[in-house]
Amino acid sequence: MPAPEPKGSNKATFCPVSLPGGHYEAGPSLFPGNVIKGINAKYSKYDQESWGQHVLSECEKEPACTSSLGFAAVNSGSTGGKFWFGYTFRGGPTTTANYTESAAASDATAYTIVKGKGGCNAGSYPS
Repeated sequence: MPAPEPKGSNKATFCPVSLPGGHYEAGPSLFPGNVIKGINAKYSKYDQESWGQHVLSECEKEPACTSSLGFAAVNSGSTGGKFWFGYTFRGGPTTTANYTESAAASDATAYTIVKGKGGCNAGSYPS
C-alpha cells in the first residue's frame, strides 16, 4: 500500500493519524486545554472523508494549529441523531496515543502536522 499523500499548504504539511476502527475522540492531552476551535454540522451534509477534509481546512487557516480531529456522534441531550464534530488543536504533532477510543464516536479522522522533508512516508512522521 502506498504512503498517504500529505495534505496542506506550502506553510505546513499534514498527514493522517492512524485511528483503527474510527471510534476515537480527543484524549486529555488535547481536550480541552489545546483546543483552538470546535465546529459541528448535520450528519447528512458530509461523509467521513469530506468532514475530515473540512476540519483540516479549518486547521490550515490557523497558524498555531498542529492537528485536527473530526468524528460523528450523538449530541449530548439531543434527540436529533448523529452530528459531525470537529476540533482543531495546538500543541505539536500528535499520534494515535493522543486520542481515546470511544464507543460513542464513529468515523473519526485525524491529521497531524509533519515537520521536515519526509512528508507522509512511513517512518517520517508519528503514527
